[in-house]
Amino acid sequence: MEYIKGIDGFRGVLVLVITLFHTFTVFFPEKLEKFPGGFLAVESFFVLSGYLITKTLIKTFSERARLSEAFITYIKRRFLRIFPSLFFVISVISLFVVLSNLFTGNHVKDESISGLSFFYNYYLIFRDMPYFQKFEDISFFLHLWSLSIEFQLYLIAGLIFLTVSLVDRKDSVIKFLIFLFLGFISVFFSYYYSNVLNINPDNIYFSSEARSFGFFFGGIVSLLEDKIKGKLGELSGYILGTVGSTSLMFSFFSVSVYTDWCYPLSFLLGDFFSIMVLLGFLNSNYIKESFGILDWFGKRSYPFYLWHYPIFVILNSLYGSDLFYVIFAYILVFLLSDLTHRLIEEPFRKLNFNIKPIPTLLSASILSSLITIFFYFETYNQVYLGKEFSKEDEMVKRKDSASSDTVLVRDVIIEEKKEERKIGLEEISSVKTKPIEGSILMIGDSVLLGASNYIKRTISDVEIDAKVGRQASEVFQIIDNYKDNIDRSSAVVIHLGNNGFIKQDILEGIVKRIGKDKKIYFLTVNAPVPWRDRVNSNIRSMTRYENVKVIEWDKLNNPELFVKDRVHLSGKGIVQYVKLIKSSLPGKVKFPSDRREGGVDAKTEEEKQAKKENMAENSPTHFEIYSVEIENSSDYIIKLVNKESGK
Repeated sequence: MEYIKGIDGFRGVLVLVITLFHTFTVFFPEKLEKFPGGFLAVESFFVLSGYLITKTLIKTFSERARLSEAFITYIKRRFLRIFPSLFFVISVISLFVVLSNLFTGNHVKDESISGLSFFYNYYLIFRDMPYFQKFEDISFFLHLWSLSIEFQLYLIAGLIFLTVSLVDRKDSVIKFLIFLFLGFISVFFSYYYSNVLNINPDNIYFSSEARSFGFFFGGIVSLLEDKIKGKLGELSGYILGTVGSTSLMFSFFSVSVYTDWCYPLSFLLGDFFSIMVLLGFLNSNYIKESFGILDWFGKRSYPFYLWHYPIFVILNSLYGSDLFYVIFAYILVFLLSDLTHRLIEEPFRKLNFNIKPIPTLLSASILSSLITIFFYFETYNQVYLGKEFSKEDEMVKRKDSASSDTVLVRDVIIEEKKEERKIGLEEISSVKTKPIEGSILMIGDSVLLGASNYIKRTISDVEIDAKVGRQASEVFQIIDNYKDNIDRSSAVVIHLGNNGFIKQDILEGIVKRIGKDKKIYFLTVNAPVPWRDRVNSNIRSMTRYENVKVIEWDKLNNPELFVKDRVHLSGKGIVQYVKLIKSSLPGKVKFPSDRREGGVDAKTEEEKQAKKENMAENSPTHFEIYSVEIENSSDYIIKLVNKESGK
């Protein structure tokens, strides 16, 4: 295939943008709004891949007399280009994770299998893994979702060429129409999933059928290349390439996935700007030269892409978000990428294992020296300065030093996951309460779940439906299930948004489904997630309905209110959380009065013990078991809640 100067440079720019975006998502998620549109570089990558793969298919099928031979040659080249480096990186990272024994609760085996089989994107959908925020479960290969989609599309494009060539090998019109049709079908899926089905944006982001239109549109450019190349003129090509690349850079800093129009409009804009850059390559030598200065890095961009994310995750998990470790990560990734390119990628791609010894030894020597020096100083720090080396050690110390009134919700969730085979996933992820005629219905996610026992013991006539990982789109079914309860309730309290973006039309749908005759209270999001401000803005806009009020939970920014993940509540956090909700509820809210006489707890020790045993027998989840274990702490919290709410 004809080598186009600058294409590798363009690929290198896109990989650097993606790497910078992942620097924010892994190390500094709370600052992601500074570079919110970096994810669009992946869309540009799809366009570029579609163009190059279609160009390869045209050449391969024109050179081979037998169609089966052409298809096998194409698949073989794609496999040799992608799989050896992928296998090498996954093997090294997996061995390190297993042998080091520094990471608990990881799924490196499942990740490795799904990554090597090119179904990693659907593995993420199955696990409900978020892409735009940190997740409690460590994922070392989250970035492989795009590689899986690309390989799936490589197969589809190859089969299209094979099938059409059975009729007419040179018929580009049929191929054009098929690519155009599949592109628009993918656009439809993107719109339908987001705006009709209201599927979780992360699941749409990982979905092949909703993300493939960029690939097919890039392929169309390749099919029309003979009619485009050199026909626009040097000046027009330069203008198109410059405007396209400048617009892409602007979109990286301005576009956010957390907008109602992101699917598919943001991605279509990314496709349009990327096609402009391709037209610049086909018509302007200036554009080729502008990107050509990065060709050397672009040739190493694939191993750079493979290495960067797991290295980021490992260093962040062990050492946190210190800038020193970020810089060290970039240096480490660069050296590993160069070695992988020389030792794995190029030899297998060309099936030529004559490796240049001097530059290879130079990179290996620098890498070895860097790692040796790094671990020498880290060992020194660990031994002489008492620096914690693993998150597991840190967790143990944190648990040992925690005050008696601190509720570590995250620890409870971890313990629940260990018991999932015994009690079932559904019981783990939800609070099951006895159906009562409640005057207040509360719907929420794990934040509400962690405070549920204390709310039920502090506010009478309340029903709570809370679940770990709950998305806002699930509320419609909950409202239908609780229709009778809502009819009897004086208010509905909803606290969601910690697990994903909430679109405006979802909130409006919730208000309409509950009804305008019921008071509805939305709590704002108070978590270091990139969509926080946008969701809170959408929530506050709902006050245009007379029956909607907002409880400003995000105004309380005291770190002591949260455990280490800055999402779930500590004991002090539960006090403030319940106090805020109580003070915001309508009219006179009934509170338990039979628990106190003259401000003194009237329960005897025998009554307390009987209640503990009863709760332990009937509790369906470890949340309630845990609440039994800290009964004295919960009594203390209730005292604080009532004391502070009376001020």
